[in-house]
Amino acid sequence: MPRAFLRPVRVSGSLPAWSHGGIPDWLDADPSGRWILASSPTHARLTLAASGEALALEGMPGDFWVAGRFVFGPGGRTVHGVAARRAADRLRLLGTWSAERGTLDAEIECASNAELLGVSPARTLVALEEKRDLVVRALPSFAPVASFAVTEMFPLAKGEPGPRRFDAAAFAPDDSAVYVAWSRPSPRSFDPARPSMVTRIEIASGARTSSAPGVLSNFAGSLAVIAGGTRLVAGQPWPQPALVLDAAGLTLHTRLDGSSGDVSAAIDGTRFVCASATTIEHDAVSLSRVAVHPRAFRAVLLRDGTVVRASVSGTLDIGEGRAPRPSLSWLHAAGERILFGSPLPEETGALDLQTFSRSPAPLSESELAALAVPRPRDDGHWEVSSPNGKRVAVFERGVRGTLRDAAMRAPDVELSFGLLDRTSTTFAAFSPDGSRLVAGGVSGWLAVWDGHTGAPVRNRPGGSWLGAVRALAVSPDGKFLVVARSRDPHALEVHDVDTPRIAGELVGHYAPAIAATFAPSGRLLTLGEDQRILEWDLSALTPPPAPTP
Repeated sequence: MPRAFLRPVRVSGSLPAWSHGGIPDWLDADPSGRWILASSPTHARLTLAASGEALALEGMPGDFWVAGRFVFGPGGRTVHGVAARRAADRLRLLGTWSAERGTLDAEIECASNAELLGVSPARTLVALEEKRDLVVRALPSFAPVASFAVTEMFPLAKGEPGPRRFDAAAFAPDDSAVYVAWSRPSPRSFDPARPSMVTRIEIASGARTSSAPGVLSNFAGSLAVIAGGTRLVAGQPWPQPALVLDAAGLTLHTRLDGSSGDVSAAIDGTRFVCASATTIEHDAVSLSRVAVHPRAFRAVLLRDGTVVRASVSGTLDIGEGRAPRPSLSWLHAAGERILFGSPLPEETGALDLQTFSRSPAPLSESELAALAVPRPRDDGHWEVSSPNGKRVAVFERGVRGTLRDAAMRAPDVELSFGLLDRTSTTFAAFSPDGSRLVAGGVSGWLAVWDGHTGAPVRNRPGGSWLGAVRALAVSPDGKFLVVARSRDPHALEVHDVDTPRIAGELVGHYAPAIAATFAPSGRLLTLGEDQRILEWDLSALTPPPAPTP
Protein backbone atom coordinates (compact mmCIF):
# COMPACT_ATOMS: atom_id res chain seq x y z
CA MET A 1 0.00 0.00 0.00
CA PRO A 2 1.53 3.39 -0.96
CA ARG A 3 2.31 5.71 1.90
CA ALA A 4 0.38 8.97 2.32
CA PHE A 5 1.94 12.45 2.25
CA LEU A 6 0.37 14.88 4.71
CA ARG A 7 0.70 18.66 4.98
CA PRO A 8 0.51 20.56 8.28
CA VAL A 9 -2.84 21.83 9.53
CA ARG A 10 -1.37 24.92 11.25
CA VAL A 11 2.04 26.59 11.26
CA SER A 12 3.41 28.91 13.93
CA GLY A 13 5.29 32.08 13.10
CA SER A 14 9.06 32.22 13.53
CA LEU A 15 10.05 31.57 17.13
CA PRO A 16 12.90 33.35 18.97
CA ALA A 17 15.91 32.00 17.05
CA TRP A 18 16.94 33.97 13.96
CA SER A 19 17.22 31.04 11.59
CA HIS A 20 16.81 30.32 7.91
CA GLY A 21 16.49 26.58 8.60
CA GLY A 22 19.23 24.66 6.83
CA ILE A 23 22.50 25.96 5.48
CA PRO A 24 21.83 28.58 2.75
CA ASP A 25 23.68 27.56 -0.39
CA TRP A 26 23.11 31.04 -1.84
CA LEU A 27 22.15 34.52 -0.70
CA ASP A 28 20.79 37.34 -2.85
CA ALA A 29 19.73 40.89 -2.00
CA ASP A 30 16.69 42.70 -3.35
CA PRO A 31 17.93 45.77 -5.34
CA SER A 32 15.89 47.99 -3.01
CA GLY A 33 17.56 46.46 0.05
CA ARG A 34 14.25 45.37 1.56
CA TRP A 35 14.45 41.59 1.18
CA ILE A 36 17.12 38.92 1.57
CA LEU A 37 16.66 35.73 -0.45
CA ALA A 38 18.27 32.56 0.92
CA SER A 39 18.09 29.27 -0.94
CA SER A 40 19.19 25.92 0.45
CA PRO A 41 18.92 22.34 -0.85
CA THR A 42 15.24 22.00 0.06
CA HIS A 43 13.64 25.44 0.01
CA ALA A 44 13.92 29.15 -0.68
CA ARG A 45 12.83 31.79 1.80
CA LEU A 46 12.54 35.58 1.84
CA THR A 47 13.51 37.52 4.98
CA LEU A 48 12.75 41.21 5.62
CA ALA A 49 16.05 42.95 6.36
CA ALA A 50 14.42 45.40 8.76
CA SER A 51 12.39 43.07 10.98
CA GLY A 52 13.62 39.57 10.23
CA GLU A 53 10.10 38.38 9.38
CA ALA A 54 10.20 35.50 6.90
CA LEU A 55 8.10 34.54 3.90
CA ALA A 56 8.31 31.08 2.36
CA LEU A 57 7.85 30.67 -1.37
CA GLU A 58 4.73 28.76 -2.37
CA GLY A 59 5.30 25.03 -2.67
CA MET A 60 8.44 25.02 -0.53
CA PRO A 61 8.91 22.78 1.22
CA GLY A 62 6.59 20.01 0.13
CA ASP A 63 5.79 20.31 -3.57
CA PHE A 64 9.26 21.46 -4.71
CA TRP A 65 12.91 20.95 -3.92
CA VAL A 66 15.35 23.75 -4.71
CA ALA A 67 17.72 22.72 -7.50
CA GLY A 68 20.37 25.40 -7.21
CA ARG A 69 20.57 29.14 -6.77
CA PHE A 70 17.53 31.45 -6.53
CA VAL A 71 17.78 35.14 -7.50
CA PHE A 72 15.69 38.31 -7.63
CA GLY A 73 14.34 39.50 -10.96
CA PRO A 74 13.96 43.04 -12.36
CA GLY A 75 13.28 45.60 -9.64
CA GLY A 76 13.21 42.90 -7.00
CA ARG A 77 9.53 42.24 -7.72
CA THR A 78 10.00 38.58 -8.65
CA VAL A 79 12.10 35.60 -7.56
CA HIS A 80 13.46 33.08 -10.04
CA GLY A 81 15.14 29.70 -9.76
CA VAL A 82 15.28 26.06 -10.77
CA ALA A 83 13.06 23.74 -8.71
CA ALA A 84 12.34 20.03 -8.87
CA ARG A 85 8.70 18.97 -8.60
CA ARG A 86 8.35 16.27 -5.96
CA ALA A 87 5.22 14.60 -7.34
CA ALA A 88 6.63 14.21 -10.88
CA ASP A 89 9.79 12.28 -10.05
CA ARG A 90 11.64 15.55 -9.46
CA LEU A 91 10.84 17.05 -12.85
CA ARG A 92 12.79 20.30 -13.07
CA LEU A 93 11.22 23.62 -13.95
CA LEU A 94 12.14 27.29 -14.14
CA GLY A 95 9.85 29.09 -11.73
CA THR A 96 8.84 32.70 -11.17
CA TRP A 97 7.53 33.65 -7.71
CA SER A 98 6.12 36.95 -6.51
CA ALA A 99 8.49 38.60 -4.02
CA GLU A 100 5.58 40.34 -2.30
CA ARG A 101 3.23 37.38 -1.93
CA GLY A 102 5.54 34.38 -2.33
CA THR A 103 3.12 32.85 -4.85
CA LEU A 104 4.25 30.81 -7.86
CA ASP A 105 3.17 32.90 -10.86
CA ALA A 106 4.78 31.07 -13.82
CA GLU A 107 6.74 27.94 -14.61
CA ILE A 108 8.29 26.20 -17.62
CA GLU A 109 9.94 22.79 -17.89
CA CYS A 110 13.70 22.65 -18.33
CA ALA A 111 16.52 20.14 -18.66
CA SER A 112 16.81 17.57 -15.89
CA ASN A 113 20.26 18.84 -14.91
CA ALA A 114 19.51 22.58 -15.22
CA GLU A 115 21.17 24.83 -12.65
CA LEU A 116 21.17 28.62 -12.32
CA LEU A 117 24.75 29.96 -12.23
CA GLY A 118 24.41 33.75 -12.08
CA VAL A 119 22.29 36.85 -12.71
CA SER A 120 23.11 40.16 -14.40
CA PRO A 121 23.39 43.38 -12.31
CA ALA A 122 20.24 44.76 -13.94
CA ARG A 123 18.41 41.49 -13.16
CA THR A 124 17.46 41.09 -16.81
CA LEU A 125 19.55 38.01 -17.72
CA VAL A 126 20.43 34.73 -16.05
CA ALA A 127 23.04 32.13 -16.99
CA LEU A 128 22.12 28.49 -16.62
CA GLU A 129 23.78 25.17 -17.23
CA GLU A 130 21.38 23.06 -19.28
CA LYS A 131 22.31 19.69 -20.79
CA ARG A 132 25.96 20.56 -20.09
CA ASP A 133 25.66 23.71 -22.23
CA LEU A 134 25.65 27.35 -21.15
CA VAL A 135 22.29 29.02 -21.80
CA VAL A 136 21.50 32.73 -21.30
CA ARG A 137 17.83 33.53 -20.68
CA ALA A 138 15.91 36.78 -20.21
CA LEU A 139 14.04 37.64 -17.01
CA PRO A 140 11.25 37.50 -16.05
CA SER A 141 10.07 35.37 -19.00
CA PHE A 142 13.02 32.93 -19.18
CA ALA A 143 13.01 33.41 -22.98
CA PRO A 144 16.26 32.04 -24.48
CA VAL A 145 18.77 34.71 -25.55
CA ALA A 146 21.86 32.69 -26.44
CA SER A 147 23.21 29.18 -26.10
CA PHE A 148 26.82 27.99 -26.17
CA ALA A 149 27.73 24.33 -26.60
CA VAL A 150 30.29 23.27 -24.03
CA THR A 151 31.96 20.88 -26.46
CA GLU A 152 32.65 23.75 -28.86
CA MET A 153 33.80 26.24 -26.23
CA PHE A 154 36.02 23.87 -24.30
CA PRO A 155 37.05 20.90 -26.49
CA LEU A 156 38.47 17.91 -24.66
CA ALA A 157 42.02 16.74 -25.22
CA LYS A 158 42.56 13.22 -26.46
CA GLY A 159 41.93 10.75 -23.68
CA GLU A 160 40.60 13.42 -21.32
CA PRO A 161 37.39 12.48 -19.46
CA GLY A 162 34.39 14.72 -19.90
CA PRO A 163 32.29 16.72 -19.78
CA ARG A 164 33.39 20.09 -18.43
CA ARG A 165 31.63 21.48 -15.36
CA PHE A 166 30.39 25.04 -14.87
CA ASP A 167 31.01 26.40 -11.36
CA ALA A 168 29.79 30.03 -11.45
CA ALA A 169 28.80 32.88 -13.76
CA ALA A 170 28.64 36.70 -13.70
CA PHE A 171 27.63 39.36 -16.24
CA ALA A 172 29.21 42.58 -17.48
CA PRO A 173 27.28 45.67 -16.27
CA ASP A 174 25.88 46.32 -19.76
CA ASP A 175 24.84 42.65 -20.25
CA SER A 176 27.13 42.40 -23.29
CA ALA A 177 29.23 39.53 -21.94
CA VAL A 178 29.03 36.69 -19.47
CA TYR A 179 31.94 35.36 -17.42
CA VAL A 180 31.91 31.65 -16.55
CA ALA A 181 34.17 29.65 -14.26
CA TRP A 182 34.55 26.08 -15.43
CA SER A 183 36.64 23.13 -14.41
CA ARG A 184 37.77 19.84 -15.85
CA PRO A 185 36.11 16.69 -14.48
CA SER A 186 37.77 14.83 -11.66
CA PRO A 187 36.89 11.77 -9.58
CA ARG A 188 37.32 14.01 -6.52
CA SER A 189 35.48 17.23 -5.73
CA PHE A 190 38.64 19.10 -6.72
CA ASP A 191 41.85 17.98 -8.39
CA PRO A 192 44.85 20.36 -7.95
CA ALA A 193 46.04 19.37 -11.41
CA ARG A 194 42.76 20.57 -12.91
CA PRO A 195 41.91 23.98 -11.42
CA SER A 196 39.13 26.18 -12.73
CA MET A 197 39.51 28.54 -15.64
CA VAL A 198 37.49 31.68 -16.32
CA THR A 199 36.17 32.54 -19.78
CA ARG A 200 34.54 35.75 -21.03
CA ILE A 201 31.91 35.15 -23.74
CA GLU A 202 30.46 37.94 -25.85
CA ILE A 203 26.75 37.18 -25.86
CA ALA A 204 26.05 38.61 -29.32
CA SER A 205 28.99 37.11 -31.23
CA GLY A 206 30.10 34.21 -29.06
CA ALA A 207 33.71 35.47 -29.09
CA ARG A 208 35.68 34.08 -26.15
CA THR A 209 38.62 35.12 -23.99
CA SER A 210 40.00 32.73 -21.36
CA SER A 211 42.33 33.07 -18.42
CA ALA A 212 45.72 31.44 -18.75
CA PRO A 213 46.09 27.96 -17.21
CA GLY A 214 47.35 28.16 -13.67
CA VAL A 215 45.91 31.60 -12.83
CA LEU A 216 43.43 29.91 -10.48
CA SER A 217 44.82 27.41 -8.01
CA ASN A 218 41.46 25.91 -7.02
CA PHE A 219 37.90 25.86 -8.35
CA ALA A 220 36.10 29.22 -8.46
CA GLY A 221 32.83 28.78 -6.64
CA SER A 222 31.71 32.39 -7.18
CA LEU A 223 32.40 35.36 -9.49
CA ALA A 224 31.66 39.07 -9.02
CA VAL A 225 32.11 41.98 -11.45
CA ILE A 226 33.34 45.17 -9.75
CA ALA A 227 34.69 48.69 -10.48
CA GLY A 228 32.33 49.49 -13.33
CA GLY A 229 32.97 46.23 -15.11
CA THR A 230 36.74 46.65 -15.32
CA ARG A 231 37.59 43.90 -12.84
CA LEU A 232 36.39 40.44 -11.96
CA VAL A 233 36.78 38.76 -8.55
CA ALA A 234 36.99 34.96 -8.39
CA GLY A 235 36.36 33.40 -5.00
CA GLN A 236 38.27 30.24 -4.10
CA PRO A 237 37.74 27.98 -1.07
CA TRP A 238 39.78 28.71 2.04
CA PRO A 239 42.79 28.92 2.34
CA GLN A 240 43.27 29.83 -1.34
CA PRO A 241 42.99 33.62 -1.79
CA ALA A 242 40.36 35.39 -3.85
CA LEU A 243 41.78 36.65 -7.15
CA VAL A 244 41.14 39.96 -8.89
CA LEU A 245 41.36 39.69 -12.70
CA ASP A 246 41.31 42.36 -15.38
CA ALA A 247 37.88 41.92 -16.95
CA ALA A 248 39.00 42.39 -20.57
CA GLY A 249 41.94 40.02 -20.84
CA LEU A 250 41.34 37.95 -17.68
CA THR A 251 44.96 38.42 -16.60
CA LEU A 252 45.80 38.34 -12.90
CA HIS A 253 45.66 41.75 -11.25
CA THR A 254 45.92 41.04 -7.52
CA ARG A 255 45.85 38.15 -5.06
CA LEU A 256 43.80 39.08 -1.99
CA ASP A 257 45.79 37.18 0.61
CA GLY A 258 43.68 36.50 3.69
CA SER A 259 40.41 36.84 1.78
CA SER A 260 38.83 33.66 0.45
CA GLY A 261 35.53 31.81 0.13
CA ASP A 262 32.27 33.06 -1.35
CA VAL A 263 32.46 36.43 -3.17
CA SER A 264 29.56 38.85 -3.54
CA ALA A 265 29.55 42.42 -4.87
CA ALA A 266 27.36 45.36 -3.89
CA ILE A 267 24.66 46.31 -6.38
CA ASP A 268 26.65 49.34 -7.59
CA GLY A 269 29.90 47.33 -7.75
CA THR A 270 31.78 49.74 -5.48
CA ARG A 271 32.42 47.17 -2.74
CA PHE A 272 32.58 43.42 -2.41
CA VAL A 273 32.77 40.92 0.43
CA CYS A 274 34.60 37.59 0.80
CA ALA A 275 32.93 35.16 3.25
CA SER A 276 34.98 32.42 4.88
CA ALA A 277 36.82 31.90 8.20
CA THR A 278 36.70 35.71 8.41
CA THR A 279 34.28 37.86 6.39
CA ILE A 280 36.25 40.70 4.81
CA GLU A 281 34.75 43.70 3.03
CA HIS A 282 36.85 45.39 0.29
CA ASP A 283 36.71 48.62 -1.68
CA ALA A 284 36.35 47.74 -5.37
CA VAL A 285 38.78 50.41 -6.65
CA SER A 286 41.63 50.42 -4.14
CA LEU A 287 40.98 46.77 -3.12
CA SER A 288 41.78 47.81 0.46
CA ARG A 289 39.95 46.29 3.40
CA VAL A 290 36.96 48.37 4.49
CA ALA A 291 35.76 46.21 7.36
CA VAL A 292 36.23 42.80 8.93
CA HIS A 293 33.21 40.79 10.11
CA PRO A 294 32.81 37.43 11.89
CA ARG A 295 32.94 34.10 10.11
CA ALA A 296 30.25 33.29 7.55
CA PHE A 297 29.36 30.59 5.06
CA ARG A 298 27.81 33.11 2.64
CA ALA A 299 27.52 36.89 2.72
CA VAL A 300 25.76 39.58 0.69
CA LEU A 301 25.78 43.40 0.72
CA LEU A 302 22.57 45.42 0.92
CA ARG A 303 22.19 48.78 -0.83
CA ASP A 304 22.73 50.72 2.40
CA GLY A 305 26.02 48.92 3.06
CA THR A 306 24.69 46.42 5.59
CA VAL A 307 26.44 43.06 5.46
CA VAL A 308 24.21 39.99 5.77
CA ARG A 309 26.02 36.84 6.86
CA ALA A 310 24.77 33.24 6.81
CA SER A 311 26.38 30.82 9.21
CA VAL A 312 26.80 27.08 8.78
CA SER A 313 24.00 26.60 11.32
CA GLY A 314 21.59 28.50 9.05
CA THR A 315 21.46 31.66 11.17
CA LEU A 316 21.12 34.94 9.25
CA ASP A 317 23.02 37.81 10.88
CA ILE A 318 21.89 41.18 9.51
CA GLY A 319 24.32 43.97 10.33
CA GLU A 320 26.29 44.19 13.54
CA GLY A 321 25.26 43.22 17.03
CA ARG A 322 22.83 40.47 16.04
CA ALA A 323 24.55 37.45 17.52
CA PRO A 324 23.29 33.96 16.60
CA ARG A 325 20.81 32.58 19.10
CA PRO A 326 20.72 28.93 20.16
CA SER A 327 18.23 26.76 18.32
CA LEU A 328 15.06 25.75 20.13
CA SER A 329 15.09 22.03 20.76
CA TRP A 330 12.41 21.16 23.38
CA LEU A 331 8.67 20.81 22.88
CA HIS A 332 5.82 19.76 25.15
CA ALA A 333 2.02 20.16 25.08
CA ALA A 334 0.47 21.01 28.44
CA GLY A 335 -3.16 21.99 28.89
CA GLU A 336 -4.00 24.87 26.58
CA ARG A 337 -0.38 25.79 25.82
CA ILE A 338 2.46 24.43 23.70
CA LEU A 339 5.74 24.83 25.57
CA PHE A 340 9.06 25.26 23.77
CA GLY A 341 12.60 25.94 24.93
CA SER A 342 16.35 25.72 24.46
CA PRO A 343 19.33 25.31 26.80
CA LEU A 344 19.04 29.01 27.73
CA PRO A 345 16.15 29.94 30.09
CA GLU A 346 15.40 33.17 28.20
CA GLU A 347 14.62 31.15 25.08
CA THR A 348 11.68 29.31 26.67
CA GLY A 349 8.11 30.28 25.84
CA ALA A 350 4.67 29.04 24.89
CA LEU A 351 2.09 29.12 22.11
CA ASP A 352 -1.61 29.31 22.81
CA LEU A 353 -3.07 26.02 21.56
CA GLN A 354 -6.27 27.69 20.38
CA THR A 355 -4.83 30.63 18.42
CA PHE A 356 -1.42 29.09 17.65
CA SER A 357 0.21 32.43 18.45
CA ARG A 358 2.86 33.38 21.01
CA SER A 359 1.52 33.44 24.57
CA PRO A 360 2.74 36.44 26.64
CA ALA A 361 2.43 34.67 30.01
CA PRO A 362 5.76 33.29 31.32
CA LEU A 363 6.16 29.59 32.03
CA SER A 364 5.15 28.45 35.51
CA GLU A 365 7.34 26.19 37.64
CA SER A 366 5.16 23.20 36.78
CA GLU A 367 5.40 24.01 33.06
CA LEU A 368 9.18 24.33 33.28
CA ALA A 369 9.28 20.92 34.96
CA ALA A 370 7.04 19.46 32.24
CA LEU A 371 9.37 20.86 29.59
CA ALA A 372 12.18 18.69 30.98
CA VAL A 373 11.64 16.08 28.29
CA PRO A 374 13.99 13.06 28.05
CA ARG A 375 17.55 14.04 27.23
CA PRO A 376 20.82 12.12 27.45
CA ARG A 377 22.85 12.37 30.63
CA ASP A 378 26.31 13.89 30.63
CA ASP A 379 27.83 10.41 30.24
CA GLY A 380 25.83 9.80 27.07
CA HIS A 381 23.31 7.42 28.71
CA TRP A 382 19.55 7.76 28.26
CA GLU A 383 17.13 7.32 31.14
CA VAL A 384 13.35 7.55 30.62
CA SER A 385 10.47 6.81 32.97
CA SER A 386 7.08 5.34 32.14
CA PRO A 387 4.06 7.66 32.50
CA ASN A 388 3.04 6.10 35.83
CA GLY A 389 6.63 6.19 37.10
CA LYS A 390 6.74 2.43 37.83
CA ARG A 391 9.38 1.51 35.24
CA VAL A 392 12.63 3.09 34.10
CA ALA A 393 14.51 2.31 30.88
CA VAL A 394 18.24 2.96 30.78
CA PHE A 395 20.24 2.94 27.51
CA GLU A 396 24.02 2.90 27.62
CA ARG A 397 26.57 3.68 24.92
CA GLY A 398 26.26 1.20 22.10
CA VAL A 399 23.15 -0.93 21.66
CA ARG A 400 22.50 -1.94 25.25
CA GLY A 401 19.43 -1.24 27.35
CA THR A 402 17.82 -2.28 30.60
CA LEU A 403 14.20 -2.08 31.82
CA ARG A 404 14.05 -1.62 35.56
CA ASP A 405 11.34 -1.62 38.22
CA ALA A 406 11.43 1.83 39.82
CA ALA A 407 10.63 0.35 43.24
CA MET A 408 13.30 -2.35 42.72
CA ARG A 409 10.77 -5.10 43.54
CA ALA A 410 11.48 -7.01 40.32
CA PRO A 411 14.75 -8.00 38.61
CA ASP A 412 16.14 -5.91 35.75
CA VAL A 413 15.26 -7.02 32.22
CA GLU A 414 17.96 -6.86 29.55
CA LEU A 415 16.42 -5.44 26.37
CA SER A 416 17.03 -7.47 23.23
CA PHE A 417 18.19 -5.58 20.13
CA GLY A 418 18.35 -8.59 17.80
CA LEU A 419 20.60 -7.97 14.82
CA LEU A 420 20.61 -4.16 15.10
CA ASP A 421 23.95 -2.46 14.43
CA ARG A 422 25.73 -1.35 17.58
CA THR A 423 25.43 2.43 17.41
CA SER A 424 24.42 4.59 20.36
CA THR A 425 20.85 5.45 21.30
CA THR A 426 19.85 9.00 20.36
CA PHE A 427 16.23 9.03 21.63
CA ALA A 428 13.94 6.86 23.75
CA ALA A 429 10.38 7.21 25.05
CA PHE A 430 7.39 5.32 26.43
CA SER A 431 3.96 5.36 24.81
CA PRO A 432 1.32 7.45 26.67
CA ASP A 433 -0.19 4.32 28.30
CA GLY A 434 3.24 2.83 29.05
CA SER A 435 2.55 -0.34 27.04
CA ARG A 436 5.35 0.28 24.56
CA LEU A 437 8.95 1.44 24.87
CA VAL A 438 10.55 2.85 21.70
CA ALA A 439 14.12 3.87 20.90
CA GLY A 440 16.24 4.95 17.93
CA GLY A 441 19.94 5.37 17.24
CA VAL A 442 22.72 7.14 15.39
CA SER A 443 22.48 4.96 12.28
CA GLY A 444 18.69 5.28 12.14
CA TRP A 445 17.75 1.97 13.76
CA LEU A 446 14.38 1.67 15.51
CA ALA A 447 13.29 -0.76 18.21
CA VAL A 448 9.98 -1.37 20.01
CA TRP A 449 9.55 -3.41 23.21
CA ASP A 450 6.68 -4.29 25.50
CA GLY A 451 6.77 -1.51 28.08
CA HIS A 452 5.77 -3.84 30.94
CA THR A 453 7.86 -6.95 30.30
CA GLY A 454 10.67 -5.72 28.03
CA ALA A 455 9.86 -8.39 25.43
CA PRO A 456 10.86 -7.33 21.87
CA VAL A 457 7.98 -6.35 19.58
CA ARG A 458 9.86 -5.36 16.43
CA ASN A 459 13.02 -3.63 15.23
CA ARG A 460 14.27 -2.00 12.05
CA PRO A 461 17.97 -1.93 11.11
CA GLY A 462 19.63 1.39 10.37
CA GLY A 463 21.69 2.63 7.46
CA SER A 464 23.75 5.70 6.60
CA TRP A 465 21.05 6.84 4.16
CA LEU A 466 18.42 7.01 6.91
CA GLY A 467 19.98 9.59 9.23
CA ALA A 468 20.09 9.60 13.01
CA VAL A 469 16.82 9.47 14.95
CA ARG A 470 16.24 12.93 16.47
CA ALA A 471 12.85 12.42 18.14
CA LEU A 472 10.12 9.81 18.64
CA ALA A 473 6.49 10.11 19.69
CA VAL A 474 3.75 7.47 20.05
CA SER A 475 0.17 8.55 19.33
CA PRO A 476 -2.31 8.54 22.25
CA ASP A 477 -4.16 5.53 20.78
CA GLY A 478 -0.88 3.61 20.56
CA LYS A 479 -1.22 2.95 16.81
CA PHE A 480 1.39 5.24 15.23
CA LEU A 481 5.05 6.00 15.91
CA VAL A 482 6.32 9.36 14.59
CA VAL A 483 10.02 9.39 13.69
CA ALA A 484 12.09 12.55 13.10
CA ARG A 485 15.46 12.03 11.43
CA SER A 486 18.46 14.21 10.60
CA ARG A 487 18.40 13.38 6.91
CA ASP A 488 17.13 15.11 3.75
CA PRO A 489 14.40 15.46 2.66
CA HIS A 490 12.97 17.03 5.81
CA ALA A 491 9.97 14.72 6.09
CA LEU A 492 8.85 12.96 9.27
CA GLU A 493 7.92 9.30 9.03
CA VAL A 494 4.78 7.80 10.57
CA HIS A 495 5.20 4.09 11.34
CA ASP A 496 2.81 1.50 12.68
CA VAL A 497 4.01 0.89 16.22
CA ASP A 498 3.89 -2.92 16.08
CA THR A 499 4.53 -3.63 12.37
CA PRO A 500 7.24 -2.58 9.85
CA ARG A 501 4.71 -0.60 7.75
CA ILE A 502 5.31 3.12 7.15
CA ALA A 503 1.84 4.67 7.04
CA GLY A 504 2.84 8.11 5.77
CA GLU A 505 5.25 11.03 5.62
CA LEU A 506 4.76 14.55 6.99
CA VAL A 507 6.10 17.29 4.71
CA GLY A 508 6.26 20.90 5.86
CA HIS A 509 9.45 21.74 7.75
CA TYR A 510 12.24 23.66 6.02
CA ALA A 511 14.86 21.79 8.05
CA PRO A 512 14.98 18.51 10.01
CA ALA A 513 12.49 18.15 12.85
CA ILE A 514 14.09 17.97 16.30
CA ALA A 515 11.12 17.45 18.65
CA ALA A 516 7.67 15.86 18.49
CA THR A 517 4.79 15.53 20.94
CA PHE A 518 1.03 14.97 20.91
CA ALA A 519 -1.45 17.57 22.14
CA PRO A 520 -4.41 16.60 24.39
CA SER A 521 -6.61 16.79 21.28
CA GLY A 522 -4.64 13.97 19.70
CA ARG A 523 -3.00 16.14 17.05
CA LEU A 524 0.74 15.94 16.53
CA LEU A 525 3.02 18.93 17.19
CA THR A 526 6.56 19.09 15.77
CA LEU A 527 9.41 21.58 16.16
CA GLY A 528 12.05 21.91 13.43
CA GLU A 529 15.47 23.45 13.06
CA ASP A 530 13.60 26.10 11.04
CA GLN A 531 12.30 27.25 14.47
CA ARG A 532 8.63 26.74 13.62
CA ILE A 533 6.01 24.56 15.31
CA LEU A 534 3.70 22.64 12.97
CA GLU A 535 0.42 20.93 13.86
CA TRP A 536 -0.63 17.74 12.07
CA ASP A 537 -3.85 15.74 11.85
CA LEU A 538 -3.03 12.03 11.50
CA SER A 539 -6.67 10.91 11.28
CA ALA A 540 -6.42 10.61 7.49
CA LEU A 541 -3.78 7.88 7.77
CA THR A 542 -4.86 4.26 7.36
CA PRO A 543 -4.67 2.55 10.74
CA PRO A 544 -2.62 -0.62 11.08
CA PRO A 545 -4.43 -3.89 10.35
CA ALA A 546 -6.12 -5.60 13.27
CA PRO A 547 -4.09 -8.47 14.75
CA THR A 548 -5.13 -11.92 13.58
CA PRO A 549 -6.66 -14.13 16.28
